[in-house]
Amino acid sequence: MAIFTERERNILKKFKNGALVETPEEQEIIDQCTIIGYASTGYDWDKMMETAKLTEQGLIHLNR
Repeated sequence: MAIFTERERNILKKFKNGALVETPEEQEIIDQCTIIGYASTGYDWDKMMETAKLTEQGLIHLNR
């Protein structure tokens, strides 16, 4: 059973190795993944933007 929709999966691929959260849609998906432990967030002070990276569990579920 797939946990992520195809659209979510395509967005989350960007965050495999870490990336800036650039759109409200990305923010919503990352927030949901952070709550369940599939992503971790940080902050890029130079660009003044949130960053995110998938956790080990997030990567496992992304590849299902």
